[in-house]
Amino acid sequence: MNAWSAFRVIAAIALVPACYAPAFALASRTGPLGILTLVTVILVSATVAFAIAAILVLQHKRSVGDFGARAVEARSALMWFAGSLALALPVVMIVQAGGEAPPDFIRALDIQAAFVLFVICASIQEELIFRGTLLGIFNNALAQGQWLGPVTLSAVLFGLLHLSVGPITAAAATLLGFLTGYARFRTGSLVTAILCHSAFNLASLLVRYI
Repeated sequence: MNAWSAFRVIAAIALVPACYAPAFALASRTGPLGILTLVTVILVSATVAFAIAAILVLQHKRSVGDFGARAVEARSALMWFAGSLALALPVVMIVQAGGEAPPDFIRALDIQAAFVLFVICASIQEELIFRGTLLGIFNNALAQGQWLGPVTLSAVLFGLLHLSVGPITAAAATLLGFLTGYARFRTGSLVTAILCHSAFNLASLLVRYI
């Protein structure tokens, strides 16, 4: 990797706090931690990531396909979702057995709110940031066509974001990031990454509420 590629990778890594800093700044003004806080973080961080990708596309430095904006066959999407759910269930059980849990205000959510916020909204938001915008930049900065480096880098950053919950959760998040990154590489579509992520979050709800 040459110096210019290294600079672009470092710049891309800096996009993680660039996406989340304004989100948490606005969320801090919403009052006590709750649903409004989560919604604010999800919407603002996803909007920033989308804006960054849009700017690169409009400047003709990237195509929309570079960020995973491609269709995927329904059969392929279903297979990725089902396979991810099968993998997720034992992983979630290990995390639960380790005694790590999200903050109290998240655990206090009813199952309907948790489903909408995490299985749907958070899956789209986090994949848009990590396997959409970031992975699109990493793929361009590193050797194109070689998935391991960009996917691993994106997965590690995603795991570090969850380190505040605990090391087991961070390890599980890294595994999830690796899986969703690989799905994105294999299919070329961000849709499969979102579905894999949704499967993991659904498994977490199933283990916790049922």
